[in-house]
Amino acid sequence: MRNAIKLIDGAVIGVVGGGPAGSFFSHFILKQARKRGVPIKVCILDGKDFLITGPRGCNLCAGVVSEPLCNLLEEEEIVVPERCIQKRISGYYIHTEQSSFKLLNIHGRKEITTVYRGNGPRNIESKGVISFDDYMVQHVLNEGAEIIRARVREVKRIPGSGKFLITYGEKDARSEIVVDLLVAATGLNTNFLNVLTQLGFGYHPPKSLICCLSEIPVDNLDNEYLSEFIHTFFLRIPSVKLAAIIPKQGYLTVSMITRKDSCRENLEQFLAHPIVENLVSESSLPLSPACFCHSRMSIGPAKKPFADRLVVVGDAGMTRYYKNGLDSAFLTAKMAASTAFDRGISNDDFKEGFYKPGMALIANDNRFGSILFGLDSRLSRWRGFNSAKARLAQRQQSQIGIATQEILWNMLTGNQSYRQIFKQVFSPKMMLGILAEWVKTLLGMTTKP
Repeated sequence: MRNAIKLIDGAVIGVVGGGPAGSFFSHFILKQARKRGVPIKVCILDGKDFLITGPRGCNLCAGVVSEPLCNLLEEEEIVVPERCIQKRISGYYIHTEQSSFKLLNIHGRKEITTVYRGNGPRNIESKGVISFDDYMVQHVLNEGAEIIRARVREVKRIPGSGKFLITYGEKDARSEIVVDLLVAATGLNTNFLNVLTQLGFGYHPPKSLICCLSEIPVDNLDNEYLSEFIHTFFLRIPSVKLAAIIPKQGYLTVSMITRKDSCRENLEQFLAHPIVENLVSESSLPLSPACFCHSRMSIGPAKKPFADRLVVVGDAGMTRYYKNGLDSAFLTAKMAASTAFDRGISNDDFKEGFYKPGMALIANDNRFGSILFGLDSRLSRWRGFNSAKARLAQRQQSQIGIATQEILWNMLTGNQSYRQIFKQVFSPKMMLGILAEWVKTLLGMTTKP
């Protein structure tokens, strides 16, 4: 029989990473502790200051808070202040080489919001504290967490007890803390993943793609077309798989998933594309980024993100395919915190209470997402497919048109699981509808003079 490892009175929990995954875990573990009357100490360790502008204070994210996450935060009584909300989104525009069309929120709400993870782009005119990540840190500090603003340098397992010794700080001012539970909530853009790998419990980081982010200053965002819609692009740019333009106050955030690590070149190619150039030409200054960075985007689960007294949450553990990193941080943090109290903090506890449910909810579902995005990418190269898809989506009075809008909306927002979307796409009625519209489109092309 396995040895039980439980959180007891006075347990110290070290959360490495002060972004949303770390803050969400701290929120949930403190909530569980209060519910059970167990006094614990939660210590967040992060060397980043989210009040700094530019990449040094940012967690390298496009900053879209989804509709489901808005609802989940509301349930937890986490109210994001207006000062942190950049824009409220009415819908999406989808742009292809052949057509552009609008998708409004199928529920008629404006609950998708955009935020800055740090305190805005480099050299932004001061607007006070607007960082989403800083707000979340302050929220859990008010709930009783503590924060050590220093980089973690080393982690060692203590023989006998199995606890962890964390060394942090600069070379000439190192300090140490012993923790009963180590929570890795760092994301992928950090050397701390090497520290986890070197602990030798079998962890290996997720597979990832390169994501390029830039902030384009604009001098006029009054028109609804740019200020209230996220624009997504499926263009034939060889080095760019997918791109989006996300409105903020005074800036447009350009987010691109790329095929090679040459982000500035990819950005130049994207901004020079006629469809993109035409979109922003009337509302922006010269297309020059005020802020620029690149990050890694997870496209699969990590190998063994758990061990005795250790769990990995957020992007460094598992996240949804191509989207909803904040949602996945919330869900994995909640599962890990619940497991810690409901079951325990042993390897087997996290395997059964955290890893297996997480794989079922997120990682296994991503297989359907990979098929859907891959199939759409391949079919989009075929003549007439994108035009047929656009025509279906604009048939707002027909059942097939409404179904197409719902599929596209949920693919972009993550409101439904990929498994559910997969079933909708491959229903006989939907398949026949797409095929019929595609044939009509091709016939219309051939009859044009």
